[in-house]
Amino acid sequence: MPELRDVQHAIAEAILAGPGAPIHPSLREVLQRRERINIHRNHFYTTLTEALQATYPVVCRLVGERFFRQAAKRYIADHPPVGPCLFEYGGSFSEFLARYEPASALVYLPDVARLEWALNEALHAPDSPTLDLAAVARLSPDALGDLFIELHPACRLVASPFPIDRIWRANRDESDETIDLGLGAARLLIRRSADAPEFAAIAETDFVLLDAIAGGAPLARAFERMLAVDPSADPARTLLRLANAGVFAAHSANQTTKGGLNP
Repeated sequence: MPELRDVQHAIAEAILAGPGAPIHPSLREVLQRRERINIHRNHFYTTLTEALQATYPVVCRLVGERFFRQAAKRYIADHPPVGPCLFEYGGSFSEFLARYEPASALVYLPDVARLEWALNEALHAPDSPTLDLAAVARLSPDALGDLFIELHPACRLVASPFPIDRIWRANRDESDETIDLGLGAARLLIRRSADAPEFAAIAETDFVLLDAIAGGAPLARAFERMLAVDPSADPARTLLRLANAGVFAAHSANQTTKGGLNP
């Protein structure tokens, strides 16, 4: 009789192999009927495919359910889940679609998937207080420039050379509208509002500032990147506007400055 660890490993391989695949010899003593493993295989693929469809409804509508299920089957086989929470599964689906040859003609599809994953992350992100503007206002100009702040956990940024916001809305509403890919790039801020995720197009200067902050740059460097895009921009006013909108997280031990930021 094989050891339990070997049996578990063999069962996992058999499930991932999909319907019709041969059963490892070590399982023949454990499984009296081949149909038993097929039940687990079907449940595994069906459950994960439905989870992906729930996370990527617009991607599914863009390609059709049959195409989506075929892509999902390949993705699941190549990227099985590593955790028990279904809403955490599928984070690399956009990268998979970018390499998936049958979808290569749909050049915007991976970016639509990135938007849908960002919406999923914003929905399930933990609650957190927002940045204390009064504490920031007490900082000297030099200390403010050295300040590291973070985006709120329920905020995400997605940029694309394609109008993925229009594509998403047209297909989410099941509209027959045709979206011209030449409409231009999309720079989107995704966040949770009233327990539901939403997104909005933002100016390039706003996006550059937020992207620099999300990448770990201190405010002085983030301001420099913003001004490189538009020398007439007002970084301080933009920061205040975004902070008032709840885009930044409260001060934590990971946020430091020369002068210190008192909670």
